[in-house]
Amino acid sequence: MAIHDEQIARRLRSTREGLGVSQEALAELMSVRGHDFRQQTVNKIEKNQRRVLASELVALADSLGVSVSDLLGLGSDRAPLLLSGARLEEATRNLQHASLAYARAMLSFALAADAASDLHANDAYFATEPLVKQTPGWIATADVVGSIEATLKNTLSESLGEHASKVLRALKTEHDYFHRETDG
Repeated sequence: MAIHDEQIARRLRSTREGLGVSQEALAELMSVRGHDFRQQTVNKIEKNQRRVLASELVALADSLGVSVSDLLGLGSDRAPLLLSGARLEEATRNLQHASLAYARAMLSFALAADAASDLHANDAYFATEPLVKQTPGWIATADVVGSIEATLKNTLSESLGEHASKVLRALKTEHDYFHRETDG
């Protein structure tokens, strides 16, 4: 089976994009591996305007966490699964970070509502009803409860107010429910 340069170029681009790696990031990874790459170098290879040396092909595969066979199109039929798995792992990490940021924002709003002496009617309503009801179950998958509790212990010496307590209870409820479902 003949392998053509344009096939390598296509596979490199689809693999890189599938993994969510920018051309700049790949060039940096290549430089770390001893190859003087820039974003333009990766771009030229992907446009089939520059050939890839064997040593570069090995470094490109290593940088992307795939085999040389996968970049050559000789790999197993697991390549799509590996790429999808890598995207899933990245999405999970992003979701975990977003979950923590969301939970902290919810708690911050609740703490501000507790500290306010005169809440506007809309804020009071939001702090007591929708805020707690909008606690999505996916927050529990990020294990944010422990992080939030640790933050509270470090920043608060007094007990939580009504709104913050409700938010923390909602987060704990989701966390406990999720872990009961996945553990048993």
